[in-house]
Amino acid sequence: MVVTDTNGEQPLSAMVSMVTKGCPGEVTCLDEARHGFETGDFVTFTEVEGMEELNSCGPVEIRVLGPYTFSIGDTSGFGDYVRGGIVTQVKMPKHIRFKRLREALVEPEMMITDFGKAERPPIMHWGWQALHRFIRQHGRPPRPRHQGDAAEVVALTREVAPGAELDEELLRELAFQATGDLAPVNAFIGGLAAQEVMKAVSGKFTPITQWLYFDALECLPEENKETVLTEEQCRPVSTHGWGRPAGGGHRSEEVPVGGISLGWALVVGCLLEDIQCLGTFLMSSMGCLFSRRQPWVCHHLRDTHG
Repeated sequence: MVVTDTNGEQPLSAMVSMVTKGCPGEVTCLDEARHGFETGDFVTFTEVEGMEELNSCGPVEIRVLGPYTFSIGDTSGFGDYVRGGIVTQVKMPKHIRFKRLREALVEPEMMITDFGKAERPPIMHWGWQALHRFIRQHGRPPRPRHQGDAAEVVALTREVAPGAELDEELLRELAFQATGDLAPVNAFIGGLAAQEVMKAVSGKFTPITQWLYFDALECLPEENKETVLTEEQCRPVSTHGWGRPAGGGHRSEEVPVGGISLGWALVVGCLLEDIQCLGTFLMSSMGCLFSRRQPWVCHHLRDTHG
């Protein structure tokens, strides 16, 4: 995948006050404002007097030395700098290669959305694989608040990641919430998937590399959870909004509606270089909308690379 603009911002520019001759040459900008460049950026020069060779150079890679200085390579053969000059950032195409799904499952690269829960994504990565094993074996997701199903998901996770340190309570909550859904969480995941599609189509902004796990455990009640959220209270019912009770109970007068359901989501960015994946993302989102099932994006993807 080729990204033409990694951040969507306007190119930076700064006024030059000095350029030294040397290898590398050092550029100093006016100290009225920081230049804002980063090491690895590419820049061009205009209106430089004296060292006019810079004006005709193509984009050159820089190395930041400080908030007002950076180096640009060999300038020892250029003329002496006199005055003036404007340095402007150039957005260069960036090639991004994603691992195949089989590789990414074994060696995942994860995007952290909440550093207060930074230890959860690896556990969730194994837990989701165990959850899919459970579904393949039983033909259904774990039942809401069912202790036996939750224990089986924990056991399957230990098979997926033998010897790993696991948070069993987190995995149990994953199993408890696997059947229910919450509209705001679905909306978040749908927007996130649509955003990744737009990145792939437009070539702007950096895509997710490579896994993103989102949870909302803090939405569940912290006090008397075992008595408020029971298997009986969370059983699926034949109503239009059955997914919400399945996640957190029927008695909404006792538990705030915003805190009785939990959504888990997984977004895979590894196949965005394949145009076929764009349709897959859209179909998975529509499938979640009409089936009212949890938006398991990974469950709808197939490894187009074999």
